[in-house]
Amino acid sequence: MGFQALLPPPQSYTFRRLNSIDHTSFLDDLKQWSLITNPPQLLNPLLDEYDTTLHSLVDKHAPVITKRSTRHSPSQPWFTESIRTARRACRQAESTYRYIPLQTILSS
Repeated sequence: MGFQALLPPPQSYTFRRLNSIDHTSFLDDLKQWSLITNPPQLLNPLLDEYDTTLHSLVDKHAPVITKRSTRHSPSQPWFTESIRTARRACRQAESTYRYIPLQTILSS
């Protein structure tokens, strides 16, 4: 009887590397936008310009990166939601037990 483990399908995820933005060049670019040099006087155009400016700058300095993740381990069909819930409750009880001082347990 052969059991063939099935790998789940790969998933895509997107992110930006915001920590790697060069702050100096970001501020230099921001100073050149019309939001700073000639801001609109009305609220709606100001908000539109703000949104457009920040989207453009973030897209330029921290572009969206899309990666596909692949799992190297097969999915576990026996690990159901009820098992996951019981495991979570067990770990929470263990954590609570470790947190309560021993004297409190012995005195009650």
